[in-house]
Amino acid sequence: MPLARKAGRARRSRKPVDNEEGDGDEEEVDGLTASKRARVDAGEQVKQLFSAAAPVCDQFQKKLVFKLAGNLAGSQGKTTVDAVWKKYMGLPDRESTRKGTNEPLINSRDELIQIIEACERDNLVMYAAEDSQIIMI
Repeated sequence: MPLARKAGRARRSRKPVDNEEGDGDEEEVDGLTASKRARVDAGEQVKQLFSAAAPVCDQFQKKLVFKLAGNLAGSQGKTTVDAVWKKYMGLPDRESTRKGTNEPLINSRDELIQIIEACERDNLVMYAAEDSQIIMI
């Protein structure tokens, strides 16, 4: 058997050598060993959870805006924010307020735009802010 073949088999059968530090998942950082994954202590995690912003809108607002945009969309599947706002302002109170309260689902045109942007993040619509177009997907 040629010598090159024996050397190749020896390399393949050789097990990888572990480094002196252990399993290789840890690294030396300023004299301390730390995992490569960032560890967050409980206090920091609580602070992050409470500092997180509240959701911009809920499912009822998204459902209403999607329904209005779908009804107003033409054959090309496009409508404008102004048309949706005008349609919303013409809705009866029963459809435009939260059930159980008399609080409106959408308080302003800016809130409507935030809801549309949330629908875009959920891949329900596409929103072109430059010309205020809503494109149904």
